[in-house]
Amino acid sequence: MPASWRAISTWSWSSRRAGWSAEWGPDSPFQYFKNPEPGRCDFLWSRAVVNNDGGVAPCCGSFYDGDDMGRFDVAAPDRAFRTVWNGPRFQAARRFYTQRPSADAATADQRAHICYDCPATVMWSRWQTHRAAGGAPETFEPGFRTNDGFNYFWNRRPTRLDGSAPAERRARGPQPDA
Repeated sequence: MPASWRAISTWSWSSRRAGWSAEWGPDSPFQYFKNPEPGRCDFLWSRAVVNNDGGVAPCCGSFYDGDDMGRFDVAAPDRAFRTVWNGPRFQAARRFYTQRPSADAATADQRAHICYDCPATVMWSRWQTHRAAGGAPETFEPGFRTNDGFNYFWNRRPTRLDGSAPAERRARGPQPDA
């Protein structure tokens, strides 16, 4: 048995015996995935998320088609992927990394954009402010945990007073017949 397997099986045995291993206890500094770190969103510049309906999402965290940056169609030159990728919604999202307006200065359209309050965008803005004020990298606090980032996207779930989803912002996948 390779040494790495022995370590895993030892960890599994000790974690079952104790309920969890010490590094995953409730007071542990460890958390799911990794600690958030400031940086520009890779998706806005170098990765594409294209859904089967032609919707181009800003990132893999986006669940709802109303948050798409556009829709492309290979048969329609005016709806080519390049048009969406360089379109106004992607440009606005990228601009948040150079000049994210405060909530009171932002327009309603800016505040409604999925990338405006995205934890990665907010953290980058806070990071720039921290560094401009002379803050050291090691003293920066992200202000949220990784799961908070996942929850941001999930909590964008649109609802109406009657509990139904608006037609323009529905989750992907098969939709019930109206």
